[in-house]
This record gives sequence, C-alpha cells and structure tokens, in this order.
Amino acid sequence: MIDRGNVLPVTRQASLLRLSRSSVYYLPRPVPPERLAIMAASCAFAGPLLHLLGEAGGGVHLFGQSRRGKSTALHVAASVWGAPRGHTPFARSWRATGNALEATAAEHNDTLLPLDEIGQVEPRELGEVAYMLANGVGKGRAHREGRAKPALTWRMLFLSTGEKRMAGSCRAQSYDGSSRRPDSPLIVRAGR
Repeated sequence: MIDRGNVLPVTRQASLLRLSRSSVYYLPRPVPPERLAIMAASCAFAGPLLHLLGEAGGGVHLFGQSRRGKSTALHVAASVWGAPRGHTPFARSWRATGNALEATAAEHNDTLLPLDEIGQVEPRELGEVAYMLANGVGKGRAHREGRAKPALTWRMLFLSTGEKRMAGSCRAQSYDGSSRRPDSPLIVRAGR
C-alpha cells in the first residue's frame, strides 16, 4: 500500500508496487446510491474470481454522511451470499476484536466480507485489522506445548462502510515506530 509519509515519492512507490499512477492519485467523488449498489454487488461476485485470476484479496471502503446509501449497498452485496440481516446475517459489524474478525474472514473465504460502521472498531486496532483482512493471513499462534498452530488463511474482498475515511479513522504504528495511515485500495464517497 502507498505510504504518503514515506521518503520515497508516491510515483516511485507506485512503480515499485506495480500500480498505475492514476490509481495512486485517485480522489473520491460522490457516487449516487444506485451506483453504490451496483458496485457493491460487483464486489460480492468478485470474491470467487480472485482464485481463478490468481489475485490476492483486498478491500473497498464506502464513506460519507449518514443516509447516503452506504449500508443499503452493503446489504445488497451481502444478499448475494446469504441473508443480509436477521438471526444469522452474512453482513457483519466492525464492532468485534481483531481475533473475531480473523475467524470471520476465514469463514468468508472466496466470497465477500461485508463490514458495517467502521466507527465501531477501536481506532488503534483498525489499521492492523484492515491490513490483516487484505493480506489474507491471520496471527501466528502456538499450542500449549509450543508447537506452531497453522495460521488461518483466506482470499476474499471486504466491503466496509462508515462516515469517515478509513485512513482518518485509525493510526497504526509501523515497525520502526513511526506513524502511518493505512488505507484501503479503493475508497468511494457515498452521496450526491
């Protein structure tokens, strides 16, 4: 992912990551609710294609003011794979621990993980969880005896909603202790 605080220019980072320059400088524009629903449903159908295309997972974050169609679009996408609401909803909430979302991601392997309301996750945990979801590998753990347990893995897209941008909702510490703002590969602002 592009780190705007890095000493390397954004264009050089894009080149190293084999990203097009236009995708790096993308600025979100308002999208009408009907287009949000089409885009969200497309994300739902894209999950099983990742394996066939040899692609890794990733995420899309829809943000904007209340009542702009973000959650409705999320429920449209969730309905492709199961009941979007109800007793056992396919759509989930960001209100969960990183460990719980790790298990949920594994359950949604090769499909879509719809996550509503990014404001409900702890900001200090959001960056790590978003990276984990996009990378497709859970935390390493050990048995009582010290042997390594196999890490959970998955390949899917996550679709997220909230009133704020993902980067504005968290601050993650990088390995050297400096602060950086993670962001999802695609961010769409809901509204007109």
